[in-house]
Amino acid sequence: HPDSYLYSLHLGNAYSTNNKHNKAIKTLSRLKGNNEETAMLYETLGNSYKANGNTKEATTTYKEGLDKFTESAELNYRFGLVIKENDPSSALNYMEKGIKYNPSISDYYYEAATLSSKLKENIKTMIYAEIFINLEHNSEKTTEMSKLLLNTYSNSIHLNVSADFNANVSDETTAIANSIESSFKSLNLTHSIYFIN
Repeated sequence: HPDSYLYSLHLGNAYSTNNKHNKAIKTLSRLKGNNEETAMLYETLGNSYKANGNTKEATTTYKEGLDKFTESAELNYRFGLVIKENDPSSALNYMEKGIKYNPSISDYYYEAATLSSKLKENIKTMIYAEIFINLEHNSEKTTEMSKLLLNTYSNSIHLNVSADFNANVSDETTAIANSIESSFKSLNLTHSIYFIN
């Protein structure tokens, strides 16, 4: 039905997908506050604001969505993207939440690896880069992550991953690593960096 929430949501999503972002924004903005609203509303609306060059409104929209849908992997990821230039540490935290809530999306690991490298967190960089390589094969990003992984290994003198992990990584990161390990098993992936048992 044209007046239903789902109809308007999918219409707005179709506008956004076809780069008709002004129409998407107009259609989706009216749905905010609806008792049927979903995380997808804030994701798509934020994406359209961002595509239109309105990063400020995109950031606000993603954050509004996160306040209501804290376990949305995509909202955590999208919010991390828009804040990463000004606040890479917080952005990494949101990327890791995205990974926690949906560990099968390769782009989350790509951004997490890149941000970890920028923050000089070598262990995280190697873990996230290697997982990305396992998830996504033969792309330009795969080549980029392979180089990042090699360079990080090379720059980490006498690095014992397992020992360093236990010594230096927070409980939250350990929990993420264990969650990722489970994901590897469920996705039937292999890896050469071994996580904490």
